[in-house]
Amino acid sequence: MEDLPRSKPTRVSAAGLKAPARRIDWPAPVPPSIASAPRRSAAGLTVLKRKLAAKPSSAPGKTRRRQTKNFALYDRLRTLRDAIKPSSNQPELAIALIEACITEGICTKSGIVSTLVYLHLSNKFAGAMINSGLKAGRWWKDADGRYHLPVKM
Repeated sequence: MEDLPRSKPTRVSAAGLKAPARRIDWPAPVPPSIASAPRRSAAGLTVLKRKLAAKPSSAPGKTRRRQTKNFALYDRLRTLRDAIKPSSNQPELAIALIEACITEGICTKSGIVSTLVYLHLSNKFAGAMINSGLKAGRWWKDADGRYHLPVKM
């Protein structure tokens, strides 16, 4: 009787796929490339890679002044929040703080929302209050996306 070709032993995975029963031997790892070897100068000295220092975003003096200004601003807004909070509800508090932000010069939506989050209001609530105040005519937005209070005469 002729020897019939034997099928390779397989196992069936949980997904119903056939896989070889024994482990596959992969080729040996490739040795590190020449590019990762240290560079040598003409004199045969090892050349070290130079790590570049991070470029400062601004001068240190300007950063300190800006932070001091923001701390004073946040102190004023915190005082306003604490004065209004016991006698008003959440939407009235948010409207007063948004108007104060616009008056103080924080007039972009992202700036106002981040300031209100810093003052412990929800970012979704702050965004919703900015939109509702815009529809109600409490403030208006120019083409650059900056909010302004209406001029009262």
